[in-house]
This record gives sequence, C-alpha cells and structure tokens, in this order.
Amino acid sequence: MPLADLGNDAVLQELRAVLLAVAPRGRAGATASHHAGPWRRAQEWAAARGVCALPMDERVAALFLTAELQRCYQAQLGPGPVLQASSAIHFHHWVCGLESPTKGNFCGVAREVARRTLRSTAIRRSPVSTEQVNAVLLLLEQDGSLPADIMAAAIVLGFYGFLRADEIRHVEWQAMRLHADFAEIFIIDSK
Repeated sequence: MPLADLGNDAVLQELRAVLLAVAPRGRAGATASHHAGPWRRAQEWAAARGVCALPMDERVAALFLTAELQRCYQAQLGPGPVLQASSAIHFHHWVCGLESPTKGNFCGVAREVARRTLRSTAIRRSPVSTEQVNAVLLLLEQDGSLPADIMAAAIVLGFYGFLRADEIRHVEWQAMRLHADFAEIFIIDSK
C-alpha cells in the first residue's frame, strides 16, 4: 500500500510526514541536496496551479519538466535542472511507495529535449591549471593571515591530491603522514 493511501489516522499521517522529511538523509549528502531544490520548485509549481505534487500525475510532471525546460532556455542553462527535477520527482514518489510519474513517455520526451537542445547553451568548464593555482596561492601568500594560509593549504590538498571539497573539509591532521618527498592522506569516507 502506498504511503499516500494511509487513510486519516493521525499517527500514520504524522509518521508519513516524518518519513518524507528524513528520507533524503538515507542517500548521500550530495544526492539529498541535489533533490531538495528541484523538489521544492515542483511542489511550489504544483501548488500554484492547484494540482497535487504527491502523487503527481504523469502529465503534470511532464508539464513541470517543460516549465523547467523553458526556464533553462531563458537562463541559458544546460539540461541539468530538467534532469534533476525529474530525478527529484521520481525519488519522492519512490520514498512513498508510489509509481513514479517520470517513467512515462511524456516526461521522457521532456528529458530528451533537454539533453538534445540545451547542450549548446551549457557552460563548459575547463580544468584548473597549475598556473591558476599558483596565482591564487601567490595572492594568499601576500595576505599572510592564518585564514589565507588555511585556504592555501586546502587548495594545495585539493588540487594536487585530487580531492573533492567534501573530502578536504574532513581531512584531519592525524590522518596525514608527511614524508620528505610525498604526503599520505587517509580519507575515511570517500567516493
């Protein structure tokens, strides 16, 4: 039985609300934050039109994705927001034991249009060069403050250690071993 069909029992409804609130924590932090904004936009969009966000009709989901597609065109964004919105809708329906409205053809068309037509407007990011890193380090060295030194250390760790920002935040002094010509960093939880 889907969570949406629990009847009017107050305890069950309260527990349903708790489950929906905590369910994103069951995924990696990046996944939960990845879904938060698009799901909030989907709920607000549905509420503004007087339609139900959960469960969401397949046609309503497709129209929301189309609205996201138009927003991406106007803001010159890539397909990411449309794909994230589709994923967020799917995730929140899955949590409730509901069939995802994004599995149908209507939503598939919106996703495919986003993939095919928004690529050219996406911002292409190029990797950071060693010259850029050295230029930033030089500016931080001129500052000479402790926060600037900490930032410089984080940049060096991240760039030369190929670490993600989340990994850098969790590096502890005792997890590092410094040698004459290299350093070892032990990261407990990493992709």
